[in-house]
Amino acid sequence: MKPIAVSSLPLRTLTSKRTGEAYSSVRSLSEAFQLKDLLIHQETLPPGHAASAAHYHTVKEELIYLLQGTLVAYLGEERVLMHAGDSLGLPPSPVPHRLVNESSETAVFLSIGTCPVQDQTHFVP
Repeated sequence: MKPIAVSSLPLRTLTSKRTGEAYSSVRSLSEAFQLKDLLIHQETLPPGHAASAAHYHTVKEELIYLLQGTLVAYLGEERVLMHAGDSLGLPPSPVPHRLVNESSETAVFLSIGTCPVQDQTHFVP
């Protein structure tokens, strides 16, 4: 296996299956390296956009590492401001989470997660 430049990976836009809303643009490192049990995405989130709808996982673990810009992480009722260099671990929990770019600049982050078959994702209003 050889190193891969993230910028050379195909870019796709994540969209809501329910509403069609565009979320972040993603380059998948896990796909590039054919990883099956680990999801690694570099995500680019323009100002005013959310990375997903509010949701939680029953088994999946996630880690967010902010490379550039600022993000607001909504963790249930809590609002957490993240700056470049910050990371956030999200264990399985019934507390919904969502990342939103409320700034005027593009945010870039790594989204890393496990891929357990038995995980269920629950979206909340």
